[in-house]
Amino acid sequence: MHKDSFDFVYNAEGDYYDLVVDKKIQKVVEELKALPHDVLIRYLTYWSEAIDSRKYVVESDLPHEEWYTDCCDYAASETDEERYMHAMCMTETLGHMLQDIKCNHPNKYPAAMRTVKSWKNYSFIGFTPTMREEIDKAWIEPNTWNDGKKAAMAYVPLLEVFIKQYEEGKNEEAAGNVFYLLEQLARLHCKDVDYFEPDRESHCSYYEFLLEAVCHILTLVMKDKRTEQRYRNAMVWHINTINMLYGQMFQSSFTSFDGFLYGDATRDTFVFGYEYLLENNSDENR
Repeated sequence: MHKDSFDFVYNAEGDYYDLVVDKKIQKVVEELKALPHDVLIRYLTYWSEAIDSRKYVVESDLPHEEWYTDCCDYAASETDEERYMHAMCMTETLGHMLQDIKCNHPNKYPAAMRTVKSWKNYSFIGFTPTMREEIDKAWIEPNTWNDGKKAAMAYVPLLEVFIKQYEEGKNEEAAGNVFYLLEQLARLHCKDVDYFEPDRESHCSYYEFLLEAVCHILTLVMKDKRTEQRYRNAMVWHINTINMLYGQMFQSSFTSFDGFLYGDATRDTFVFGYEYLLENNSDENR
């Protein structure tokens, strides 16, 4: 499934960062760059967590800036080839960070290298959407804030399908479909956060309700005893990856999604948005 990668060669000539990376670090970088972009990005999420938690201190601000830029470029990519290219750039930045740690914090360098190398032993679990075509077909590209209601309501029939999948115990399938929709919302949030903000009368955006509904279904799957622990762990990292790539989209104006990110959400944390959309859909169909 993940044997082949794209035939891109990253040209580091004239790179933004003049720090010379030693051979051991570059070998690790090249091994990571051989991975497909979806696997590679997941591994890079582990590193992002370590840096954000200050487990490893990088002296220069430049790698952080380049990392953020590459994240934004990855999020804006429309093809797998583009995503792979930007994922490789992030991997090069990882190498620069490791070299920075080696130069400025040599006592932490061995642990940092062991951390990166240990990723290869982690089992990668992806979530494949079985209803990609239906989700794409229902998507409505907004032109104004008011378009959010029509766009969100278009997904209510699919939300009901996803809930049915969950109720029937098809938890991994439901998670795959909902994660795909979540990434659609994440790209829109990255494109223009105003679509998710309240209007001047403080009316909540319907995209916000849709985001809550999506998070509600994911929370149900994550909390369900039928979901294997390895899939629960994979869901947490998938959420963190989306958060890393799409500019902290879960720091929502209407709801704090910290509980979702750190596993503290209960089964009812996001139920309001889900029920609100379904009730409005019922009212419109009367």
